[in-house]
Order: sequence, then structure tokens, then C-alpha cells
Amino acid sequence: MNTFEETISQMPSLLVELMKKPLLNRLDIGKIPPRKGIYVFVENNCPIYVGRSKNIRNRFDQHCRNSSDHNSAPFAFNLAKEKYENKFGSTKGTSRKELSIIPAFSELFDNKKKTGF
Repeated sequence: MNTFEETISQMPSLLVELMKKPLLNRLDIGKIPPRKGIYVFVENNCPIYVGRSKNIRNRFDQHCRNSSDHNSAPFAFNLAKEKYENKFGSTKGTSRKELSIIPAFSELFDNKKKTGF
């Protein structure tokens, strides 16, 4: 078993290996491996969301599925929240569950899941 220091020392070479991988989008879901690992959402060559999963393909699908709720599609939820706050103001003090039942927010959230962010 690797020690923490050994694991950390591997990070630079693992990052180089990751950066060599081709970028995929939601249309490429069949190319996403059904295994555990780390995934990164990238916009304009800048990482904007990092997640980990026991099955990357299924997890990616959950982020985009219409039936996914605020816990299953946190990236789409966060994008919708940002857009909602820009339009309607702060959501401070509003729980994720409460926010998800506001019709204007729900529409934004559903759109983010459908459009692939």
C-alpha cells in the first residue's frame, strides 16, 4: 500500500498523463470508461468541475439525465443556481431542496441538464 507521500509524488506524472487524454462530450458517452476514477469538466481549456466516481460513465450520465435531482447533477445545479442568482438575486438561506422546487429555478436546472451544461 502506498504511503500518502508516495501517492502525492505520483501526481505530477498522472496530471501529464491526464492532459494527454482526448476531451469528450456528452455525445461521446460510449467512449467513457465504465470504471472508477476522476473526471474533469473543462471549458475553454480550464477545469471548472472535478468529480470522482466508482463508474465514470454512469456518473457522467447522471449529470445530464432529466430525472436527476440536485444531488445527482450537482454541476448542472450549480450552473442553474448561478444563472438564477444573476437574474433574481441571492439564494442565501435557501436550501438546495427548496430551491429545486421554485419553478423559475427548476426550468433553469432542467435546461442545464438537457443542454449538457
